[in-house]
Amino acid sequence: MFRKLFFKSKWLLLIVIVTISLLGINKLKQQYKQQEVKKLFESAAKIPAESWAEKYKDMPVKDKYKVVYLTSGAGEYSAFKYFQYAAEKLGWEVKMYFATLDGKADEIISFNPDFIISTLYVRHECFDDRLLPYKKYYWISIPLHAVFKGKDYLNPKGPPYEQIRNYAQGILCCSGHEMDIYRQMWNKKKKPFYGIHMCPLPPSIDYEPAEPKSIMLCNIPGADTLKGSDRYKKFITLLTQNLPSKGYGPYNTYVDFKPGIYKGDIPRGIDNLEAIRKNGIYLSTHGAFHFEGNMLSMRPLEAAAANVIAISDKHPLVMKHFGDSMLYFDQNASGEEIYRQVKEHFDWIMANPEKAKEMANRAHKIFLEKFNLEKDLIRLAKMHEYILQEEKKLNLEYSPAYY
Repeated sequence: MFRKLFFKSKWLLLIVIVTISLLGINKLKQQYKQQEVKKLFESAAKIPAESWAEKYKDMPVKDKYKVVYLTSGAGEYSAFKYFQYAAEKLGWEVKMYFATLDGKADEIISFNPDFIISTLYVRHECFDDRLLPYKKYYWISIPLHAVFKGKDYLNPKGPPYEQIRNYAQGILCCSGHEMDIYRQMWNKKKKPFYGIHMCPLPPSIDYEPAEPKSIMLCNIPGADTLKGSDRYKKFITLLTQNLPSKGYGPYNTYVDFKPGIYKGDIPRGIDNLEAIRKNGIYLSTHGAFHFEGNMLSMRPLEAAAANVIAISDKHPLVMKHFGDSMLYFDQNASGEEIYRQVKEHFDWIMANPEKAKEMANRAHKIFLEKFNLEKDLIRLAKMHEYILQEEKKLNLEYSPAYY
């Protein structure tokens, strides 16, 4: 009896030791993987975003390009409308399709575009083979760091990143510090990498400073961990109850707040900039993934483009680029404290409208100098011409494939 208990205890002890060892090994593996991912991103971030366009800079471009633009909803559609405005200003021709190109091959072939731009979350599985000769560039608006959460970045599985690696001839990447990670993805496929750092931007219009009247809210609160939090909802509740403010976007995001605050969904594009100017004060906010991926939303850029005073969260890139030309609140504070900070800024604006307009104008000048969509389109055209030049050197009979 004693011997049986001894052997049973011995086996149980062995199982416990093995289990603990395996758990320890898995934990070490996870820690190692996290360190490798950290090194990957730190190494990529050392390469200046602007440097990726250097090899294209001397390429001659045509006076006019024809572009097919495949977009999805929300922010991606807003980016398209701004792109369309700037492109047509340059004399380009743009044809837009929503969500899919299924059944559109004949139209596109008849249009004969120079290239196709596709945003991330659109349908790729039915892409017509007849469109393969047209260069396809993916506009990547979401940072890898926010999407993969520690998975295998260099060997993506499934949509949309596997399709990008297989079928894109080049990328337009919002997260400039992640460009080298995409290069490594491409290189694992023995595929030449082409890309530029390019953010969704409003076009450059030399507006005069707008009169500050009321705080404009747009699509607030959001569904992510920051803008969907209870403290953020508390902040918006206090703001809409106590300060002149108007809300725009989907109706369902405003039903829990002060009646009458909701003013409808603004048509995308220049109409949005005009609505911002009518209010004169813009609440500029970012989602959690903007902070995680270290990338700007269009909100502070729209405020600066429209030449209105912005009250922004403390996103590092907003503070880096716009400095004291904007007012700030601490997005990590309690709802009551965020409201107190925003109210203090609002009271100052109302008491000092001319100084507020001077601040807005400084931000506007920074925007016109640093963020120029028209110049980005020329860089895109130069990249396109460079790709054509490099493929011509291969003396191909058909378009190359890398899937």
